[in-house]
Order: sequence, then C-alpha cells, then structure tokens
Amino acid sequence: MKQLSYLSLGVVSIFFLAFFVSSDLKNFVSNQIAGVIGIEKEVCPSGRGSIFEDEIMVHVNKEKSLPKDYIPKELVNAFSQVKITKSVCVKKEVLLSLKEMFEDAEKENIILAVTSGFRSRETQSWIYKNWIRINEGKTEDRVAKPLHSEHQLGTTIDLTGKSISYISAADKFDGTKEDLWLKENAYKYGFVLSYPKGRTEITGYDYEPWHYRYVGKDNAKEIFEQNISVEEYFNSFLNTQKL
Repeated sequence: MKQLSYLSLGVVSIFFLAFFVSSDLKNFVSNQIAGVIGIEKEVCPSGRGSIFEDEIMVHVNKEKSLPKDYIPKELVNAFSQVKITKSVCVKKEVLLSLKEMFEDAEKENIILAVTSGFRSRETQSWIYKNWIRINEGKTEDRVAKPLHSEHQLGTTIDLTGKSISYISAADKFDGTKEDLWLKENAYKYGFVLSYPKGRTEITGYDYEPWHYRYVGKDNAKEIFEQNISVEEYFNSFLNTQKL
C-alpha cells in the first residue's frame, strides 16, 4: 500500500490552496494541511480515563460539547489495515469493522479509502479557524467547532473512493458507485451517515456524503431501517427518558 509522505502531501496541499476556490477542495486542503503541519504530537494518543461509560454512543453536536482535552480510549493507527490517504487513527473496535467493510466492498469492485479519522481539539480548532479564514468568516453548517466535532470521538471517518481519485470531503462523492454502495451496506458493519441529505435543520450540518460514524451494528440497523439521522436517534432516547 502506497502512503503519501508528509513532505509531498504538504507541497500538494499548498499548491491547491493557492489555485483552487471550490468548497470541496478548500475542505480537502484544510484536512490535509492539518496532517502535514503535525498538529498531533502523537499519531494515536492515549485516552485519559473513563469519562464516558460507552464511548461508541456519545452525543455531541453544535450545542452538546465534549469535555476539555477529551481523548477516547484504545485509539489505533489504521496504517496497513485499510487504505488511507494520510495518517488515520480510530478506536480499535471501529478499525475492525472498517477493515471488514473495506474487504467486502472490494469483492464487489468498490475501492474505498479513509481520509480522516480521530482529531484532537487542537486539530479541529486549526481546521475550524482555517475554514473561517478561507471562507471569510462563514462557517455556517459545514465545519464543527472544537469540542463539538464527531471526529474527536475516534468513531468517525471521512471516506472517499477510487472513482474520484480519493479526493477528501468532496461533494462529488455523492452519487458515485462507492457512495451508493455505502448507503446500502455501511449499516451492516455498524456505520451510518451522520449528516444525510435534507436533514440540516435537524443535524445542524449540510449534507456530507463522506462523513460516516460507527455506532455499532445493532444501532446502525435501527437507524437505517427507520431512515433517520444519528441526531434523531439520540433525540429519540432523550424523549423516551422524559416520559
């Protein structure tokens, strides 16, 4: 498996930042540069204790934040396990299911890659501030603030595919054969689309066909069968508790 070196990736990222203006590529550049400049001192930092009893089903959104300096337990490097475009770290349980999904997809000539996984608060802050700068202060429903991002859970990944040359966080991923395969099969492996089309008022974010979150096979099956978002699934629990 060929991995992009940090040096070459840095050169490519800077080139794109200088010459392209589309939101897809801006988002892609933001994510890639974060890896290049080495914001993370460790590829997979150690978790700092049991803050959450269940680290898979943690509710985080624009209003609900994570504890300061939260780092999930059992983060592992995805290197050599699945196809990646840069260093990617996820929870061990997530990587096992991700590997199974990638292998089954490849049997159907669906070649997937991960472009982003766990992000620390510092990394998410850098991406958020960079997005504001590039888009003249307009973040709106595109990028989460630090401590409000699912990527800080270690259970969330950005996916891409061979058909779009593994471009990261690209709107053009929508409708590709990889996208269609994921929408029909990802739940079988415990993954669901966090921000589905037409649910911005509920999720708080624009449609992101690349953004998948691991919630476990049982939960994913329920979300898929009910045709709801992760946010609606969490809200259903909250409403049940109020009864």
